[in-house]
Amino acid sequence: MLNIGRADIRGMDITAEAGYALNSEWTLLARLAYTLQKAIDLSNPGLTTYKNELPYTPRHSGSAFAGASWRNWSAGWTAILSGKRYVLGDNHPANQVVGWMTNDLSLKKTIHLQQRSASIGLFANNVFDVRYDVIRYYPMPGRNYSIQLQIQQL
Repeated sequence: MLNIGRADIRGMDITAEAGYALNSEWTLLARLAYTLQKAIDLSNPGLTTYKNELPYTPRHSGSAFAGASWRNWSAGWTAILSGKRYVLGDNHPANQVVGWMTNDLSLKKTIHLQQRSASIGLFANNVFDVRYDVIRYYPMPGRNYSIQLQIQQL
């Protein structure tokens, strides 16, 4: 954790989403999100880190989602990406962490029972087993699976 005295962050976020009902049973959904930002340290003009990019702040990042629903079933694919970034305020190539992208899959079934709704979801995360660090030397999990059971009172 590092507190920066003064920073200047400029950029843009773009999000687009579209949904389409093929008929009364089939629905398609797609979503794209992209962030472009330049975050620089303006804390102390006397330091070598002055006007360098902030640590762990990628210039490019984004996500994509595509999903389909049929009756009480839904399936989806999600991709999340992060561009290269620096681990220290000194923007030297040795302090650079490479960008990464993960892909996740999901399958979910929902059942409506009287005044409750129950769903079970199967998830495969990082399906291509990409090895990456969000923080240098702190590896994130490789391919992993999970099951989610959710009960909701209506």
